[in-house]
Amino acid sequence: SHARRLESPCHGLRRTSAMVSGRILLFALAASAVLGMLVMTSTTDAYERAYGFVVGYTTHLAARSSRKEFDGEIGYQDLGGGATAKTAHLSHKDYVALQTQGNKNKLYWQGVQNEEIGTLADWLTKHVHFMDHFGICHGVRQGHEQRWFQERLGWKPGSIIGTDISDTATWFPNTIQQDFHEVKPEWLSRVDFIYSNALDHSYDPQKALRSWKNCLSADGVILLQHAPQHGKDYLSLQWGDLFGTDLEGYRQLALSVGLHVETELPIKPSDSDALVTYLVLAQTRFRDKADNL
Repeated sequence: SHARRLESPCHGLRRTSAMVSGRILLFALAASAVLGMLVMTSTTDAYERAYGFVVGYTTHLAARSSRKEFDGEIGYQDLGGGATAKTAHLSHKDYVALQTQGNKNKLYWQGVQNEEIGTLADWLTKHVHFMDHFGICHGVRQGHEQRWFQERLGWKPGSIIGTDISDTATWFPNTIQQDFHEVKPEWLSRVDFIYSNALDHSYDPQKALRSWKNCLSADGVILLQHAPQHGKDYLSLQWGDLFGTDLEGYRQLALSVGLHVETELPIKPSDSDALVTYLVLAQTRFRDKADNL
């Protein structure tokens, strides 16, 4: 019995050492892959993504060792038009902590691809009259989205900013720490477009959309992504996914806050078999604006 009591701490120490060694090995492999990327290309995008991967994966490893479990109240919401949503509710303090933890666990992973942003930017150029040449991307983690928009649109650096609720936001260029349910006074009625693929992380999607609507310029639009993983079956407190509904649910949600679905842009990313759909939301239908000219 006494021998077993002495053995237990040693066993725990060996197990901890093995875990740390395993993570160091994984990081070394990741760093080697990044160096390979840099050797093969010297583009800005490669350097940005390499930096993001190394910083993100290191943060991910640290976050895994201190992961906290959160409890939330699961319910259903009637969105109108026969559409419903599955939701999870928790205190605002826990909401911020959960989203920050989820950010750090996924910081190395980039879900949206440059080709998607390129398609959206081309649509904007063709259809939207830019007033201030100012855009916002909400829930961006590493901030690739705003850089890709800025490059494709040809706007000056800093004209498109990104937000994230996590304190890691300030690690990346043109990204600020901000709860996307709230707005800054200087954004009101000035934003030519708002982009987000993160509405499923909202504790109150109607509040978020109303806030974004108030930021739009007269001809501004919201580019809102709906993907298969935004459905009800993917609600997850572990990853911070608190709102799940189908595409019709997103349509009804937009209508409930006075936004019109101007068009829908289906895009199939090259790295996925799943089709994603971008809803283009506007305060006034484009054809109504033309009739009033």
